[in-house]
Amino acid sequence: MMAKCWTRQGEPPSSTIKEKFFQGAYKVREWQGLLFAYMGPAEDEPEFPIYDSTGYPIDNKVVPYRMNLPCNWVQIVENGCDPIHNAFLHAIVAGQQFSPVFKVLPQLDFPKTALGFLSMATRKVGDYVFIRAGEIGLPNFGQFPNGSNMANRESAAFRPWVTRWAVAVDDHNSFYIGFANVNSYNDPGGVIKPEEFGVDQFNFIGQTGDRPYAERQREPGDYDALVSQGAVANRKVEHLGTTDRGVVLFRRMLANAIREVQDGQKPAVPKLYGSGPVPTYAHELVVKVPPGVLLDDPKALAEFGYNAAQAFISSDHLVGAEREAAVQEKINALVRELTPSSATRTGEVS
Repeated sequence: MMAKCWTRQGEPPSSTIKEKFFQGAYKVREWQGLLFAYMGPAEDEPEFPIYDSTGYPIDNKVVPYRMNLPCNWVQIVENGCDPIHNAFLHAIVAGQQFSPVFKVLPQLDFPKTALGFLSMATRKVGDYVFIRAGEIGLPNFGQFPNGSNMANRESAAFRPWVTRWAVAVDDHNSFYIGFANVNSYNDPGGVIKPEEFGVDQFNFIGQTGDRPYAERQREPGDYDALVSQGAVANRKVEHLGTTDRGVVLFRRMLANAIREVQDGQKPAVPKLYGSGPVPTYAHELVVKVPPGVLLDDPKALAEFGYNAAQAFISSDHLVGAEREAAVQEKINALVRELTPSSATRTGEVS
């Protein structure tokens, strides 16, 4: 969309500058305290996506925030693609920022979704399996559960704590912008206040650079993990390991989308369901392991986590409580498949 330039009003009537020059402009929409701009071709503009997570559960209140980070936007996205950092940065090395169960090293997986992929960690915590699955939506969307789950009671929930976009300001600066989803699941005690969020304000330690440098060195947070790489991380000196599979997957998908645009093609857009909300996939699952089910083996635990994720992904045609109920039914079926029959338990041969 092009807008007429105000400065032309100072030109004489005979001036032709108004016929030759226009100021570029983009369509902007305000929603829940944030401004969203569409910057592509007008003929390709998609419907404005309302994500299901912002309206469920019914008591959910979205609270906007924006943080300024002196680094490239890709570093923000890659942080969300790296679920192993939750163990080390938020539990083992930098103090107990997340619940103690995050000290248990997980099995990682990155199943594809209609938006991008899940960045998930599956842990065996005592008698429970605990799955925490954040999600990455190309190019810059992400959602993540909170870090308070104690993995001591069963649940299956599509209720992310953070909905965010990593927005480039320039090559060296970015906005971390989005919503906190405040509801009875994420805030069962009702103690979180909207004023705890805002510009460079977030109610979890380590998300901004306002603490003294020495304190941030002793107990770093996500801000320090992002900006300590430099304004643009030097990826030529990286030594990627098996836990970096999510980072590699994101880079590959982003590079493919860039090539598609360069070749005149259109990158894939999120799957929509008519006029309803766009399904999202971030979730938490806690399952009590029945007697006789052996999930201490890393391969078996990873396989269970993958199959559980597919239960969430394949239910994306449902919404809200109906979707959670369908997932719970599928998870129960998975557990039954793993549970030895009574004949096996009693030593009988069928």
